[in-house]
Amino acid sequence: MNDDLIKEPNFWDIQKVIIWDGESCNLNLVDLDNKPWNWGILVCEGEKIIKEHNLLIKWPELKISKQAAQITRFDPDLIQRKGIDPLIALDILDSYIYDESYWLIGHNILFFDVYLHNIHRLNCNKKSDYSYINRIIDTNSLAKGIKNSIKYNKKTDNLLAYQYKVGGIRTKGIKTNLTFLGKELEIDVDYNNLHQGINDCFLLKDIWNKWLKYHVVI
Repeated sequence: MNDDLIKEPNFWDIQKVIIWDGESCNLNLVDLDNKPWNWGILVCEGEKIIKEHNLLIKWPELKISKQAAQITRFDPDLIQRKGIDPLIALDILDSYIYDESYWLIGHNILFFDVYLHNIHRLNCNKKSDYSYINRIIDTNSLAKGIKNSIKYNKKTDNLLAYQYKVGGIRTKGIKTNLTFLGKELEIDVDYNNLHQGINDCFLLKDIWNKWLKYHVVI
């Protein structure tokens, strides 16, 4: 991939970010039974990983679809052994999401994970709170914008509105899923173990630092 990028030092080289990804029971984002059972979180300063969390969550009841369980390699025995209380997991995630010193990076995060996070909050008897949304970087939206020649322009675009606009684009022949982008960028990971929160985060970190961060000037 050649974007003719000038890779000069920029805002993101020292900025605090979290890279996060959730795994759920199905794709219904208005169903409170669609609880997240795994959050992967990488806490970074620039390219340096400061801390990582692979939060397995033990809900009193979990109704996971057969398809979701197969895709994510859901292991109920592992959840029973290593799962933590849903409120503890939420408190860890929220400690970063609502800390304004962090930017929040995720793949398709505006169209999936923010709603999954809200389902988690509602199931823990907390109110909906999307106040963090202006600090989100949706890498799927960015990739779609770049590949469709609709690049973000700080001078003319509102970043959040831009991401929602390009995130909804469907163009025949253009792929922006994590596996495709990782292979396109020649990133060496075990692609057979994706669709697990923390593994997706590690791949996304490399995609972000190798390519996408140079397209977002803050």
